[in-house]
Amino acid sequence: MKRYKIIFSASGTGGHIFPAIAVAKRVKEPIIFICSKYGMGKTIFSEEKFKYILIPIKGFLGLKLFEKLKRIPLFLLSIFIVLGIFIRYRPRVIFGFGGYASFPVLFWAWLLKRKYFIQEQNSIPGFVNRLFSKGAQAIFLGFPNTKIDGKKIFTGNPVREEFLKINPKEEISFPLKVLIIGGSQGSKFLNETIIKLLPEIKDFPIKIYHQSGKEFLEVLKREYEKYGFNFEVFDFIKNPWDYYEEANLIICRAGALTIYEIISSGRGAILIPFKGATDNHQFYNAKFLEEKGAAFLIEENERTGELLLKYLKVIWENPKLLIEMGKKAKELEVKGGMDLILKNLNFYLEGKGYAISQS
Repeated sequence: MKRYKIIFSASGTGGHIFPAIAVAKRVKEPIIFICSKYGMGKTIFSEEKFKYILIPIKGFLGLKLFEKLKRIPLFLLSIFIVLGIFIRYRPRVIFGFGGYASFPVLFWAWLLKRKYFIQEQNSIPGFVNRLFSKGAQAIFLGFPNTKIDGKKIFTGNPVREEFLKINPKEEISFPLKVLIIGGSQGSKFLNETIIKLLPEIKDFPIKIYHQSGKEFLEVLKREYEKYGFNFEVFDFIKNPWDYYEEANLIICRAGALTIYEIISSGRGAILIPFKGATDNHQFYNAKFLEEKGAAFLIEENERTGELLLKYLKVIWENPKLLIEMGKKAKELEVKGGMDLILKNLNFYLEGKGYAISQS
């Protein structure tokens, strides 16, 4: 039986899975991914060459008591499935990329005294990462001021290599190309906000690329056609780096991965954080860019559409602003962050027992 020295675990959204894939593609040892079967895991991993195992765990946060009780059997089943994976493959190093699906993996790593690392994407750490942080060999941080116990190393968030090849825009031409992303599964609020805004911007010189999620795919197509827009709508974009390269402006939520894709590609952005995010972490992710002059920040409320229109008009009147914002975003890129993650991982695979905090 083939032995896998490394297990990576991540919950079922692109924000957890894609940073894990970005690291895994730079690791020479074979890796098993463990991910929830509920979410984007199967869709994403079916396009990759990694071995992956989907477990039936679901999250608990934000649910009523009865709904939480209904999910306990899935939680316990996932715990025992992961134990079986540990027994079968005998991993030496575990790497948790956050979210509820990482709990069973980090739990057994902690209990069986396996070496484990954590990658915290957000400015406000998630519950599972906080729970296991003290026992980690290192916690790799996406944002410099994240408060979490343990051996912290600021590396920025890993992004897929294709994003690193994108250069900041040196000039802006019309039609302005706008990429709208509501996260890997789309955003109902963002989609509805855009639909309401279409009559106001139908005469703007603009081309739109929109990742909508499945629910709004046909609705958005009809609305864009109704007002005569030049557009492309997708339920999910498998090659987002191509659209970031095309785009002059990104309108999006403020998940940690999206923030670092904006940084790596050097694009100006209008950020609309999801107000239901745990501990309001998307707002603080967005502040990281806004405070550096790399993005506009709009909170999710009844004035979102009004403010979005306001900022779009500012950009139409002064499109060179996007060049300045993109350069400020690119300045936030963490040089050598991925190398630090890989050095630490390799040191523990080689049996060396300490964390490296500098590349």
